[in-house]
Amino acid sequence: MAEGGLSRRRLMGIAAGTGLAAWAAPYRLAGAQTPAGESPKYGGVLTQDTFADPPHFDLHQSETITALLPLAPCYSRLIQPDPFDVDKLIPDLAERWDISKDGKVYTFQLRRGVKFHHGKPLTAEDVKASWDRIISPPKGVFSVRKLIFEAIGGIEAPDAQTVRFVLKRPSWSLLTNMAHGWNVIFPKDILDAKGDMKRDVVGTGPFKFKQYVRGVSLEVEADLPRIPGFGGELNQVWANLVDNALDAARSRVTVAAGRQGDSVVVRVTDDGPGLPPE
Repeated sequence: MAEGGLSRRRLMGIAAGTGLAAWAAPYRLAGAQTPAGESPKYGGVLTQDTFADPPHFDLHQSETITALLPLAPCYSRLIQPDPFDVDKLIPDLAERWDISKDGKVYTFQLRRGVKFHHGKPLTAEDVKASWDRIISPPKGVFSVRKLIFEAIGGIEAPDAQTVRFVLKRPSWSLLTNMAHGWNVIFPKDILDAKGDMKRDVVGTGPFKFKQYVRGVSLEVEADLPRIPGFGGELNQVWANLVDNALDAARSRVTVAAGRQGDSVVVRVTDDGPGLPPE
């Protein structure tokens, strides 16, 4: 595990790569250090306070971070910011991508062997269905970020592992906008059956939904094998749903992060109230 202090910017970047940036952002991050000779502690629970209940669980239709904060680790995107350099983008569900010379066709090749939490394998049809509802939402679906992706003319899925975005005109901010945490991939079968994800949390992320008690807490637990090659150390995340932002601001966490082999190791110390009951 890396020794020494981490800058706030670097720490936030590392957290982003493991789905933790949304949790770390509201807190005052102390100078995070790992004592010399200390071994990483495996397992544990990351606890954070959230200032309100989420109105629903559908991140594509969400206008508030109260859903994104606790649910981000349950989902994956096509691409994401590099956790060690937030100015770079790296693969998430897409293992690689190509851009045509005219800047109007983006082709993504998906990772193989990825499954949703309900057991269904990820395919290009899931990606297409998710992005279709972002850029051209069906009746009854409100896409908060539709205008950001107005340059996208259509999405194609020529085979199970390939997704192609065809643009009306070049958009040099497209990849950066696609990497935002809201643009997660939902399973097509649930979208087809229910029309939205307001009551369901089914993704391909390293954590899966465990329990939500309105006005009390929302819990997700580790489900690491869903993405081949992913390593992580936390067992569970517990989000306390508090009455107001002042209570949330009183909680502090200290986070130290570093790379250990192929895994991003996150060390969390809770410095404030809001721990789950014994």
